Amino acid sequence: MPDALTDKSMEPADSTLQLQSVTPDPEETVEKGTVLTAVLAYQIKGFEAGQFVIFAQFNTMSDGATTDGTFNRYPVPMAQSGSLRFCFPLSDVWNDPGVARPLIVRFYLGHQEGSNRVVVVAQSKTLTYRTDGAP
Repeated sequence: MPDALTDKSMEPADSTLQLQSVTPDPEETVEKGTVLTAVLAYQIKGFEAGQFVIFAQFNTMSDGATTDGTFNRYPVPMAQSGSLRFCFPLSDVWNDPGVARPLIVRFYLGHQEGSNRVVVVAQSKTLTYRTDGAP
C-alpha cells in the first residue's frame, strides 16, 4: 500500500463499501495457506477511472497501525458502483511478527491522491480470525 494512508473522516459521506460475503467465515481458525475471499459492493461519489483502489489492512501490535504485509495486487473499481471479488492470501501477513493475533482485518475504499497517498473514503465492517499456534 502507498506510504501515506489518510482518513478524512470517511468523506465523501456517500461513498460506501459493503461486505457481501467472505470465506472463510469470521471467527474461524485460519492458517498460513488460507486465502480470504471477499465479495465487496461499492458506491463511489466523484468516481474517476483509475483513481480508486480497494485494499485490506490488518491490525498490528502498534497502537493504531495497520499493514497489508507483502500484498500488492489491489483491485481497482472500474465503475462508479458495482461489486468485485478480492482475494487476500494470509501468507502475505502471516510471518510478520508485528501483526496482531487474532487477525483483525478491514477492507477499505481509497482515493489515490498522488503516487504514495491514499485517502480512505469508506470501509467494511471488521472481521476477526483465530490463528491457533501461529507466531
